[in-house]
Amino acid sequence: MPHQINASPQSTEYHLMTTSSSTSDDGHPQEEESILVEAELHETSSGHAASSLSRKPGKGRLRQALIELLPSFLHPSSRQHGGEEPPRPMSSTAWLDGLRGYAAFFVVWHHISLLWFSWSLHDGYAGLETDHLLQLPILRLAISGPPHVFIFFVVSGYALSHKTLRLLRATNKPATEESYAALASSAFRRHPRLFIPPVVLNLPTVLIAYAGLFGGSQEGGGQMPGAALKSIDPKAFETLGAQLGDYVRTALELVDPLAHRPDWPWAYNPATWTLPHEFHGSLLVYGVLLALSRCKNSVRLLAVVGVASWALYFVYWPEFLFLGGILLADLRLQSRRGTQEAGEEDEEKSSTISGEWKPAGTCSNTGWKSVVSRTASNRYLQTTIQITMYVLALYVLGAPKWDRGGDKASGYVWLAQLVPSQYVAAGKPDHFWGPIAAVALIFILDRSPLLQRLFTTAVAKYLGRISYSLYLVHGPLLHCLGWWAGKFFLGFTGSGTNSSYVLGVTCAVIVLWVVTIWVADLGWRYVDAPAVRFAAWVHRKVALSK
Repeated sequence: MPHQINASPQSTEYHLMTTSSSTSDDGHPQEEESILVEAELHETSSGHAASSLSRKPGKGRLRQALIELLPSFLHPSSRQHGGEEPPRPMSSTAWLDGLRGYAAFFVVWHHISLLWFSWSLHDGYAGLETDHLLQLPILRLAISGPPHVFIFFVVSGYALSHKTLRLLRATNKPATEESYAALASSAFRRHPRLFIPPVVLNLPTVLIAYAGLFGGSQEGGGQMPGAALKSIDPKAFETLGAQLGDYVRTALELVDPLAHRPDWPWAYNPATWTLPHEFHGSLLVYGVLLALSRCKNSVRLLAVVGVASWALYFVYWPEFLFLGGILLADLRLQSRRGTQEAGEEDEEKSSTISGEWKPAGTCSNTGWKSVVSRTASNRYLQTTIQITMYVLALYVLGAPKWDRGGDKASGYVWLAQLVPSQYVAAGKPDHFWGPIAAVALIFILDRSPLLQRLFTTAVAKYLGRISYSLYLVHGPLLHCLGWWAGKFFLGFTGSGTNSSYVLGVTCAVIVLWVVTIWVADLGWRYVDAPAVRFAAWVHRKVALSK
């Protein structure tokens, strides 16, 4: 799902469901919230408390340890721990964190819906008595999975390229040299940053599988009454050593940087099928940036448009999304630079011969150009257009899958008729308009401070911080704890009627979410953030000194 990660002093990087950026819009360094900074502050304060508690009785140390096990939002503030760091202002790209955080949040709901409810919940709305509110356009995004994966990939392409593009647009030689250093650092750290967390965070699944606690290993195959999917069922081995060996073998397949296995499901956590796409997409971003680093800005933009169009035509939908992220970041930097230059020109035009300054808006400008200019600068009109386009992008993004009636659903028939034949032949008819809508959605958000506020709330920022960890831990918890909790509560409520079934599932979901958020918080603080620091530390040790 993000706050900034300053993975090294020289460069910053966004990663899957965890975003980073360390510069203001004009290219100057800017203080902002950062996962790594916050993690370091947390550890510093914890270390300070631990050192002081080392001179206290064991009860004090136990209390501190228990506090550390609480979710971070329940911890005392850093000031209470003796910290003196002032609050950091948000960056202009902080909304990307919240966007990815909400995307991770809704991916969890998608998997919850598959474990406990039938496929019919994901059908297109047809105006029948059996239809659900969640089948309506836009509302269906709350339980949809692929649209949020599309968002992950676009945000990653945007974030991975943002700093390098900003430096490439600088005119001074040191900045250009720094862009190569930043690019090299990001490429070096990308693999460990992506794959250390899933391997470590999913280690408990070895014990769960060995003990036969996944729902799929239970009688009946671990499928709830009428549910869309069965619970996962990794093969159980006779000895714990053999189970661990199988985990290591399959984990090596997951992290293999040279393999190309699209949509490969890892038995211990099928949700990680996106990680190979994320890694290969990241390499594509770095390769494109390097190849076009000596080109003019206009040439680079045209080249990225061309390659993205190629990817879209030939059904390389993940690559299209990453390239779309590069394009959006470059266009944003281009528009901000143009705005600054226009502002400077307006200020010059607004000066009189005598040196008296007048506001730029008072300069005379007649004709149709004046009408167009005033219309474009009308804030209310801009806001109305942005909100309308945002809703339209959400509408298209939430189109039902073809195998769930998406080609016949009310309001989506016209979209289905415009899907290119190559997508239908490849069995990917749902991966044409969805990626386009995801790119359009982020393009709109990138230009609307009003809409960005939806993704800079305290809840959004928190979900952004834990988003990668949340994405990695929710699957095993859902198919183990969630399955058993569902069985337990349904034993009380029964499943003979819709109301009794929903009541039992609701109780199970509450338990599941409480534990999932807690585990994701711990995973972020003790696995995710340390993995970023570890990758940066290794790079500093092996990199050539200046």
